[in-house]
Amino acid sequence: TAKWVVIFIGANDFLFTWPERSEANPSAVGNTPDDAASSVLVHNYRALVSELKDRFGVSEERILLAGLPAMEMMPGLSASEELTAVAAQVDAINAELAKIGTRWHVAEWMRETMREETPTVVSYIYQALSTIHGPQDFPRNPPVALGDERWCDEYHPSAMMHELLARDFKSRYL
Repeated sequence: TAKWVVIFIGANDFLFTWPERSEANPSAVGNTPDDAASSVLVHNYRALVSELKDRFGVSEERILLAGLPAMEMMPGLSASEELTAVAAQVDAINAELAKIGTRWHVAEWMRETMREETPTVVSYIYQALSTIHGPQDFPRNPPVALGDERWCDEYHPSAMMHELLARDFKSRYL
């Protein structure tokens, strides 16, 4: 059996439902803690945890919800005028997730460890795509490590960010 089942909630789960809640868009995460509590995002994660327990026999103590990351720190959102609203709603959703099960506080970890940092973005993916015109242009020796950058593009964590998250997870749970 698994020692841990870790559920990361991606930014897409949030961003695709970020608009204001309305009759036309009742599944949006909205802008208030009450909106977060009844959002389809939280509902889906409740169902996922329930299925892990009921169908697969994973004990509740072994399910760890990483929650939403500190999305206001993502380079693609850091220029937004709605950063305070994004951060508040991320926190509201994460508070609801904490009611479902054990939560690894990834957003808080990001805010604590990266608060003085200006996001460094090196868009390796986009740089590579702009130079590939066919199979002959595929890199022969792609880089194994991406260096110290925390982001490989405007929204996706780099290998370094994954390494730092792994270290934090290991220090807390293993």
